[in-house]
Amino acid sequence: MPSALIVSPDPQTTRLFELGLELRGWTVETAAQLPSTAVRQEADILLVDLADIDHEQWESCPTVRQRAEDPRTTVLILPRGLSPDHVPRECQLATMFVHRPFDFWNVVDQIDQLGRGKSTLPAG
Repeated sequence: MPSALIVSPDPQTTRLFELGLELRGWTVETAAQLPSTAVRQEADILLVDLADIDHEQWESCPTVRQRAEDPRTTVLILPRGLSPDHVPRECQLATMFVHRPFDFWNVVDQIDQLGRGKSTLPAG
């Protein structure tokens, strides 16, 4: 059974993705922010919601860089109107970027496929 760690300051976004992935058979853990220590490496997917252009949220980028060297997948949900070119360099190493607004079920399907090693489709 694949596993995900969802990190979001927004409880609604967290719950939405938690339910969507659980319906696909995933084990899901959630957090309001990334821990200052290394992220649990056993999670197949790290989903980080960069809900705002907030300095504290950008501090998660070194963790994204750490995971980029790992076979596991990192997915970033970007703030509205922000392109991957305008995020800190470490965050540009994410496997998949999700742009707001997004089609929720399409994103869940893509995350599910990535986590099961079936696809490398980017979210649009």
